[in-house]
Amino acid sequence: MNDVQDEPGWWGGRDRGVDRLNLLDLISNGTLDFKTAAVLWMLVESKSSLMVAAAPQLAGKTTLTTALLDLLPPSYTTVLTQGRAEDFSFLADTDPARTYILVPELNDHTPAYLWGDKVTTLFGALERGYSVAATIHADTPAQVVAMLMADPVSIPTESIHHAGAVVNL
Repeated sequence: MNDVQDEPGWWGGRDRGVDRLNLLDLISNGTLDFKTAAVLWMLVESKSSLMVAAAPQLAGKTTLTTALLDLLPPSYTTVLTQGRAEDFSFLADTDPARTYILVPELNDHTPAYLWGDKVTTLFGALERGYSVAATIHADTPAQVVAMLMADPVSIPTESIHHAGAVVNL
């Protein structure tokens, strides 16, 4: 069984402590309602890609993403991307149908994040059947799409659907 919190470097992992929030906590504190939580759970179970977006820092993007990844079936594997150092060599050793690619954040602010041609490679993997769980700073789903389609990422219109569901906080 894969445990996302054991991924070294994943912001939602053990370094956040044992008090991290789960999906029921997020419903209780008003972050999500039951219907939205149910839809998101079904998306994770069907291996849809998810991008959790919010403009401000500390809005809960990683907290929600981690809570959703806790719902992955045990047969799924997760692979944490390494930002600018990512070489995508894991694509040779993983099963696209059972693998979620974790991206701590899509932007160019730090070397730990994925942007530019690395996101283009990521979308190539999504076309092969991989799924992604990522966070991104954006105010709206439309802004997420615009960012992915603009330079230096330039995801083509016909491939943008691989972004999956955009959850906006």
